[in-house]
Amino acid sequence: MKPAFRNDAHAKVTGTAKYTDDYTMPRMLHAVPLHAPVASAMIKSIDSSEAQRAEGVIRVITAADIPGSIKFGQIIRDYPTLASDRIRSSGDVFGFGGGHHPRSGSGSFAFDQAGAGGASRPL
Repeated sequence: MKPAFRNDAHAKVTGTAKYTDDYTMPRMLHAVPLHAPVASAMIKSIDSSEAQRAEGVIRVITAADIPGSIKFGQIIRDYPTLASDRIRSSGDVFGFGGGHHPRSGSGSFAFDQAGAGGASRPL
């Protein structure tokens, strides 16, 4: 087997590699993914109004804000970019909050789910 050439190996081994978090730009915004608080649920609604009013938040995005198809995939485009109707795992992202600070946008969302009494719960 022929060894694979890694053009980034030297930089990673010596600690000089640049990662996404190492870059900054003037007026740069940070997007914070908002992960589902449950492992499985049907989404009845997502209310981002409180998160949108939080200090430092510039914009909150959910699947409803994405025009056209929100699905992607390597072979079949069948996986949602953002969860809109169903949570399939606790790692599912249902929105992004963005602001000038990396913690901007991680505020409260009202996440109304079917099942478990259908109760709204802030995230």
